[in-house]
Amino acid sequence: MKSILPAFIIVLFAVVVTGRAGNGPEEGGGTSANAAVAVTLSACSVQSDRPSFNRGAATIVARGSWRCDSPGAVGMWVNVFLQRQDAGGAWNTVVFRGFTAAGATTTRRGSSDAQRTREVSGGCAPGTYRTLVTAGYTYRGQAERQLHEESATVVNPCG
Repeated sequence: MKSILPAFIIVLFAVVVTGRAGNGPEEGGGTSANAAVAVTLSACSVQSDRPSFNRGAATIVARGSWRCDSPGAVGMWVNVFLQRQDAGGAWNTVVFRGFTAAGATTTRRGSSDAQRTREVSGGCAPGTYRTLVTAGYTYRGQAERQLHEESATVVNPCG
């Protein structure tokens, strides 16, 4: 019995820390241990891409995307901003748009990268630009969490 007790404690600790009993990674790729850390520390994440020039429309495009661990966020809102830096160094919003998603559509398994990416665009003008993505979500009965991600800057994306 003494030799079983340490093994039981280790297994119990693993289940408590990961919030599940095993069965492999929740999201594609990686090992079970890596997926458990992702589930525990960040149920959802956002990404902001550097602004780019859309030659066909002669606009600056800002793209943002999100991804949640399975089974997905109960509810999620995402705002994508195209921002321009003024002479004093402050960031001003050129354009933004809000989006919502829920459930499997917030996960890699439930939707493609393209389906979890949104964009906004603004007119070309000289300056320094960035993409800002903000989001909030509810996951597995927890209180709403908020996210904030800024892209690298780009100077005069229209050339």
